[in-house]
Amino acid sequence: LPGEIIELTILKSGDNKKQGIGYLEDATLVVVENGKEHIGKVVKAEITQYLQRSSGNMYFAILLDDRILDN
Repeated sequence: LPGEIIELTILKSGDNKKQGIGYLEDATLVVVENGKEHIGKVVKAEITQYLQRSSGNMYFAILLDDRILDN
């Protein structure tokens, strides 16, 4: 939910220039702003928005500064 802090691996770039895409353990898609430059890394991010769609749930998050974790 909005405000929740999560850890996930950025796996690929998103539709927008700086977005990165990752997935939670339950396969929920997470779009992380400014995450593209961290592809392949585990990051901490804060959920800002949650969408429930017919194709599945989707979260939007912001990357927390200085929260890049080792693999």
